[in-house]
Amino acid sequence: MICQDFRENVQAVLSQKGWSRKQLAEEMGVSPSYITQLLNAYHEPGLAVVENVAIALGVSRDRLIAKNSADRENGA
Repeated sequence: MICQDFRENVQAVLSQKGWSRKQLAEEMGVSPSYITQLLNAYHEPGLAVVENVAIALGVSRDRLIAKNSADRENGA
């Protein structure tokens, strides 16, 4: 499922960068609660949201929606 992959991949990138959800929120200009809702499946991310998260994290949109992207990045 793209949404689950998106959430897992965002979490992986945050971990790799050493960023908190609050830092991502600040970079995107949104509230930390919005990021929490997004990553806890309260909101379905549209393509614009995926693109904005990718820009804030400095990664491609494809990196965030690819299936098992986090596993490949970690060598699994």
